[in-house]
Amino acid sequence: MKKFVTETDVGYIKTQSYKMAAVIFVIATALACLCLQFSQKIFAALEIVIILACLMMALSKKHEKHHFRLTLDGRGLHVDNLAEGGSFSIPDLRADDIIIRQSKREEKLDYCTVLINGTANAFGGVKNCSGLREYISAEIY
Repeated sequence: MKKFVTETDVGYIKTQSYKMAAVIFVIATALACLCLQFSQKIFAALEIVIILACLMMALSKKHEKHHFRLTLDGRGLHVDNLAEGGSFSIPDLRADDIIIRQSKREEKLDYCTVLINGTANAFGGVKNCSGLREYISAEIY
């Protein structure tokens, strides 16, 4: 029985959170511009709130907690939290319990998001997605 080991990329997750903060900032600012019809003071106050919220989101250290090592051994999954310590295992997985999502950009980078069906576990920025797919098709039924 083979083993497959991969990790999440904290840098990729960090970049994604920065992009999300930028998109939210642009959309929220565009919506706040509608307030200019009523009052510049309301617009200024709203814009300050938007800037602070987006800065908090971008400067948050939450993404650093998403550093995991995923080890597939037969039909079992063992997850080690490399950021905070600790681990857990899911013993009996079927191939359809592991949901893999990829954007076009992630396909080029060979990254993906892995969701475990029936649990609240999701891992973004997982490296070597093509190897993960091969392992699942060959070893997990």
